[in-house]
Formats: sequence, C-alpha cells, structure tokens
Amino acid sequence: SPLAFAAAPGNPPSNQQITVRNGGNGTLTIHPPEVHYLGGSTGWLSVVPAGGTSLAKDFEVRADPAQLPSGGLFLANLLFSSQPEEDTRAQPASLEVQLNVGQPELSVSSSSMAFTVVRGADDPEAEEISLFNGGAGSFDALGNTQIGGITYDGPGGEWLRAALASSDLVEVEVEAGGLEPGEYGAEFTVESQNGGVQSVRVTLTVEAPALTPTPGTVSFGMVEGGGTLPGPAIVVITNSGAGTSASLGAVTLGEADPAASWLTADLTLPDLTLSLTPAATSLGVGSYSTRLPLASEHGGEGEVEVVLSVSWNVDDPILTLSATEVEFNAVKGDPP
Repeated sequence: SPLAFAAAPGNPPSNQQITVRNGGNGTLTIHPPEVHYLGGSTGWLSVVPAGGTSLAKDFEVRADPAQLPSGGLFLANLLFSSQPEEDTRAQPASLEVQLNVGQPELSVSSSSMAFTVVRGADDPEAEEISLFNGGAGSFDALGNTQIGGITYDGPGGEWLRAALASSDLVEVEVEAGGLEPGEYGAEFTVESQNGGVQSVRVTLTVEAPALTPTPGTVSFGMVEGGGTLPGPAIVVITNSGAGTSASLGAVTLGEADPAASWLTADLTLPDLTLSLTPAATSLGVGSYSTRLPLASEHGGEGEVEVVLSVSWNVDDPILTLSATEVEFNAVKGDPP
C-alpha cells in the first residue's frame, strides 16, 4: 500500500518512518532510495536514514507542502536498489508516496456592509470584516492577503476606504463629505495567495435634512390709518427630514420679495419673528403680501409668505331721531 500524507499549503512538514529489510537469503546492503516524482511538482519529498540494524534499516520520510502552489494529489516513488559494483544485489523495489494537499479557501465574516449618514454630519465610524480560512489548513495556508481594487457603481467620487488592519482583519470606512443625498454603491475585493478572492459589497445612504418653517403663511390685519399695530408673529424653523435641527447647519434669511417696508423680520433660531412697522399705518385699503426666503447649509431652502390686509376705518352705524315724540291738535271734521 502507498505511504500517504495529508496536509494543506503552508502546513509544516510531516514525517513517517519506514523500515527496509532483506526479504531473501544472504546479506544485503540497503541504501537510501532515489526519489522519482510523478508530475510537475518536485522537491516536496525527502528521505534520510534514521538508524536501524544491519538487517533492517530505518528511514524517515518527510513530506513538505510549503512550496506547493495549490491543493491536489501529489505522487512520487521511492526506488530502493543495489549498487552495480556490489557482490550481492537485489531486485529494485519501489514504494509509492502520496501527498494529498487540501485546498485552502479565503472566507469573510460578511460579504456586504451598509452605512448611513446624514448630510453634513460626521462620517460614521469604521467597521471591520474578519478573514478566515474556510477550507483546508490553518489561516497561514492562505498565504499573503491583500486588498484588491475598488469599483463604484456611478458618480460620487472615491468615498470608500478599505485597508488591512492585520493579516486577518479588514477595516472599512466611508467619507461622505460633499456627497448629495441618495444611495451609493461600491465593491472591493480581498485577495489571498493560495485561497482565492472574495468580494465585499458596500452601500452608503446619505440622508437629507429638510428646512421647514411653521407656519408657512402668516397673516396680519389692520384698519386704514390705525394707530395700534398688531402684535408680532412667530414662525418656528424645524427640520422635517433626517437628523436633528442642528443637521440643517447654518440658516440664513434673505431679502423680502417684493420689498416690504411695512415688515421687519428677525431670525434667532429656532424662531423667525415677524413684526409690522409704523410704515404700515400709511398704507391704503387693500391686501399686501411678500415672501421671505430661507436657506440652510444642508437642509435645502424654504420660504414664508406674509399677508397684510388693510380695511376701511368705518365706525358702527347709529340711528338718530330728530324728536322722540310728535303731537297733533285738530277739530273733528277738519281736513288732515
């Protein structure tokens, strides 16, 4: 039967001992065997004397998979023979040696990753993927590991970073600064010397805050020439999208369109305070309106419509009589 070994690339050598003796008559000098490889891979088998007696020699057979390119079955023959000059010579004898090298297989703890970030916020913390050998042998059987290329699904720039934190750990992070709200996708590969390649899919969702003034329309009413102006109105600036109010970033107030000298606006977040000015008392009867534009650093734009209605200055009607009673004197039969 053959002398069989089992190993994985990168494993240390394994040894077995054989004993060779003279199976016939007389004396016989036993020499170390010649190694004949069957196939293209050589150098993985060695035989050295390991003691014994004059009648039986021991040999240590060593199979070393370290230099083999990949898994598979490797074969060799050990040929024991006498030397031509020896008086006692035996028929050559051979022993088949088999080395079955299993195939390592690179595996990853996760083949997909997802990140979510609010536009304008800090980038999310880095995440890690573990590497391991899902095939034969130890992790070292994989050989060297490295990060391959990164491919992106579409525009957006190079927002993905992947690097080996150690031989068996990949650190993945995203840089979302400057990206518009939306979905982004990319893929990178992890490569091993002996265990193949694995791909990791990464998705990034950039969510948007949304500037929202409440209420969106403010109405004032007054009478023509009225000396007392209505009190101020408050509009609250909120974020109706992703994140918090701070996610809006800087919020600015633009010029009224059309210009309205009868209105003042003061923005002190989260409040926009609207007040009528004395100029409103000089306005004639009618309806006046203007729009106040708002803009935020990360949450888009909005506006507040302000409407002022000026009505006639008319007191309530009062019925007035010239006399409270009327008296008539006449003689019966006289004309009216």
